[in-house]
Amino acid sequence: MLKKNDVIQLRIDAVGSACEGVGRADGMAVFVEQGLPGDLLTARIVKLKKTYAYAKLLEILEPSEARVTPICPAFAQCGGCTLQHCAYPAQTRLKQQTAANALERIGRCQNFTMLDILGAEEPFHYRNKAQFPVKMSDGGPVAGFFAARSHRVVPIDSCPLQDPVNDEILRVMKQYIWDTGVTPYDEITHTGLLRHIVTRVGRAAVDTTVSAAVGTAVDTAVSEVMICLVINGKKIPQPDALIRRLKSQIPGMKTLALNENFERGNAIFGSKTQILDGPGVIYDRIGDLRFAISPGSFYQVNAAQTRKLYDTVLTFASLTGRETVLDAYCGIGTIALYLARHARKVYGVEISREAVRDAQNNAALNGIANVEFTAGAAEETAPQLLETGGAAFDLAVVDPPRKGCNPLLLRSILRTPPRQLIYVSCDPATLARDIAILTKGGYCLDKVRPVDMFPQTCHVECVANLFYI
Repeated sequence: MLKKNDVIQLRIDAVGSACEGVGRADGMAVFVEQGLPGDLLTARIVKLKKTYAYAKLLEILEPSEARVTPICPAFAQCGGCTLQHCAYPAQTRLKQQTAANALERIGRCQNFTMLDILGAEEPFHYRNKAQFPVKMSDGGPVAGFFAARSHRVVPIDSCPLQDPVNDEILRVMKQYIWDTGVTPYDEITHTGLLRHIVTRVGRAAVDTTVSAAVGTAVDTAVSEVMICLVINGKKIPQPDALIRRLKSQIPGMKTLALNENFERGNAIFGSKTQILDGPGVIYDRIGDLRFAISPGSFYQVNAAQTRKLYDTVLTFASLTGRETVLDAYCGIGTIALYLARHARKVYGVEISREAVRDAQNNAALNGIANVEFTAGAAEETAPQLLETGGAAFDLAVVDPPRKGCNPLLLRSILRTPPRQLIYVSCDPATLARDIAILTKGGYCLDKVRPVDMFPQTCHVECVANLFYI
């Protein structure tokens, strides 16, 4: 019988929902972080439940064929990457299996087609957004990422998942903090000024230059950078000096913003944002659509994979130009606008008024008029549209946060079900849970396509296609 602190030898033969390794000892499933299928390892039992246990990896006796050396020196401490020790082709196989397991075990889904995962051509330096917490340590202020399951900051100078411009941003910001004496925020005492440094990078600004070789105008994508400082206050010291530093040292620097967050708790952003310099937005492109992104906007962090994701949605939708579409959780209108050129009309619903304003501006930016965006909670506003529009909706698209769809929204969809439903999910477990509700209510799961939006991590996006029967 296993006991806490037992050291066991274990062969890993499966993966869990967070891509942790799973083996069996004394008839129990044992979960080991950083374990990979094929590993033979020793581990110490740290937590026991009735039918399973968690263990800490101690030593790899025989490594899996998929095991590689992580390129980041902070891998063992930082809570960001969880699969950097796994070769990328094997990562995508694990994620495909994780998605399939959730659908079959949680959703009880059968007789559907599981399409191959869409992997990334570039599994590093893909993130266009970073959120760096700032804390005080024994040696002074530090910025980096939280360690796994803690609020201890692991200091970093460079992250292999982020756009390389973030290395320079951190360097400039650290120097500014030292020079001005800005105090990092303390969660316990609720004192200090600087809470987070949030960065965004867009690659859709068009620089029209004249090529000396051919004598004609050439359009090239130019990076645009936005920095938002989240503060426990209303102003920062020497803002003009900081703006000059950033503009002179950060290529593509466009907007500096301050977000005021006076609340205790884990939420990064507060409710008020002021623009210190620049237009207040940067631009990015998905396919031939251009999107303006403001400091608090939700926008996918991997632009290259986002196009694959949205192309999957468009392919599943099979629009003819006659359809009316509902897009719940529409954000700044990315999916709605991606579909609108192929549909008769698209209605988007989003709780953030700032995001709705961005969505409306993005529609105008791209010359798309057959969209209508409404601010409100999806579980309140989308049901009103569904129940007044009824069967007029041919397709509903939902792209909820990680916790999945609000049950009120699912019940409303089932009361007036569109013929087709496309569910975009960043968590296979909540996707499977919601699909179980939808299939019990009359929908049939047709097919699912995983998309690897987050290489080196355990997360996987899925697009599920359902029909009402």
